[in-house]
Amino acid sequence: MTHRPNFSIVIPSFNCADLVDKAVESAYDFTKGTPEVIVVDDGSTDNSKEVFAALKMRFPDLVVIHQANGGLSCARNTGIRHAHGHFLVLLDADDQLLPIDTLDGLDVGVDMVRMGVEEVGLDNSVLFHVEKNDKMTGQEYLTSRFADQNFYTPSWAYIYRLDWLRSSELRFGEGLIHEDILFTVEALLHCQCMISVDNLGYRYYRRPGSITTAKSLAHTLRRIASLSTICSKLTIHVNNYPAVDLSRWVLHTIDYAASLAEQTRSRLARWRIFQMELAFFLANKVWPPHRTRRSIRFRIRRRLEDWLVVSSGNGPER
Repeated sequence: MTHRPNFSIVIPSFNCADLVDKAVESAYDFTKGTPEVIVVDDGSTDNSKEVFAALKMRFPDLVVIHQANGGLSCARNTGIRHAHGHFLVLLDADDQLLPIDTLDGLDVGVDMVRMGVEEVGLDNSVLFHVEKNDKMTGQEYLTSRFADQNFYTPSWAYIYRLDWLRSSELRFGEGLIHEDILFTVEALLHCQCMISVDNLGYRYYRRPGSITTAKSLAHTLRRIASLSTICSKLTIHVNNYPAVDLSRWVLHTIDYAASLAEQTRSRLARWRIFQMELAFFLANKVWPPHRTRRSIRFRIRRRLEDWLVVSSGNGPER
């Protein structure tokens, strides 16, 4: 590629033949300049190949990469490896980008940009996630968001300077579910300059059957196991970055896993929550004033009691 585009937009796609065309169209309308749009077909088994062929007729510059199914993180990593732009935008195949003309003159000294997000619910209700901040480091941003209990996790809500992302050796954890809980935090820990713009840039659709709405016990256990791995990795950062107070985020993640476990009557699910809490208690070397060992011991005891209630026969065991 002789001309380096300002934006590379990576779209992982798995069996999204009926939706991906809307995502691609929105990618080309994202900014005034012509972006590099990369679709990573992650082993789709529907008629995605025919849809991609039709899209190539409409958008000759569209890059389509076919690979064996490896999951969302794997597809994102593949797209990032093939990107050439100054800045990287992530777009899920069932979502859309919204035009933001103000980003065309984005300062190349900025590592990350937080966009405004329009979230469309299952009932077509609309919720806006919008903020505006001056330049700060990623660690300062995390500290302020944790203090306000208002940290927005999805990796697609942020724009990344590609050279910085690669030099920081940041990758999505392949095989994980809820990988953004880890990736976005790690990116911000490395970020030396980030801004938030109040322009809406992303339209996120909640859809039935998605990762966050699937209800089966097997899928819930997979999600909890993944969250346990994420908490272990986050605890390392808790100890390495004490000023950021990442313990808030680990405990939030454990509570999220616990809310998943409570949707079941599974002994195994509840036992894993107890293990997550205990592992964090033992591995955390930094205890902020607001989060004492005594309060953590109380949480562990409560998790153990939850498990005992389920295992004692109050409700079906699984």
